[in-house]
Amino acid sequence: MAKFTYKNIITEAKKHAQLLKDRLPHLPSSEELSPYDSVIIKDYASLNVEAQEHVSKKDTEPGHGYEHLRWVATRGGYFANLECNARNIEDEIKQRLIKRTIAVGLLHDVERYRGFGKEHAIEGSKVAKEILTRCLIEDDYIPQIIARHDEIDLFSIGNVEFDVPFQSNFDADHILWGLEREESFWKSREKRNISPKEAIHDYQYLFPLRNSFKTQHGKEIGPKFIDFGIEISKYIERIFSS
Repeated sequence: MAKFTYKNIITEAKKHAQLLKDRLPHLPSSEELSPYDSVIIKDYASLNVEAQEHVSKKDTEPGHGYEHLRWVATRGGYFANLECNARNIEDEIKQRLIKRTIAVGLLHDVERYRGFGKEHAIEGSKVAKEILTRCLIEDDYIPQIIARHDEIDLFSIGNVEFDVPFQSNFDADHILWGLEREESFWKSREKRNISPKEAIHDYQYLFPLRNSFKTQHGKEIGPKFIDFGIEISKYIERIFSS
């Protein structure tokens, strides 16, 4: 059995991940994400600064700081664009939904330091309202979506103004639950002083995620990212339990 340390777990997880990555679906390139980065730079400059400053003052877990917010915001915009295309949503409505999705991404985990549970979403919704007010952005859907952004069993409320940004943010955010098994998941457990002997068995919650993706594109690619995380987790469990 390999020596039981988080450092060794991460080393083994990264090695195994390299064997699996060729099976993963395409994620958007920097060029494909540039329209959504432009929205952040041009339309949400103050919001972006506020989000970055807020999380920089919190003791957030590895993998859930500002880089995570920016990652989800741009890819959420990409997912929203595809979902609008699939639904034949065009012009002003399409642009509004994409922009809303990007704003949700920038703010969805501002209170993630509170932990993984519902509290971080509820409190994050309140902080989002305050930030939006300071940035002179009026959009009641953004805090509503943030309050529910991790709800696995919610697929639609029958309102496209909520549904497309919620679904797109959820899918962009939750493909990371598979990818994080390469490194950031283990670092977060180490930071929380969870024993590695306990952490290697902590992956059962990944299985329900396979059927939780909500956009058309997310349903196509999301389960493959979750399977990636499950396969790494099973490998780590096996080699550190033998």
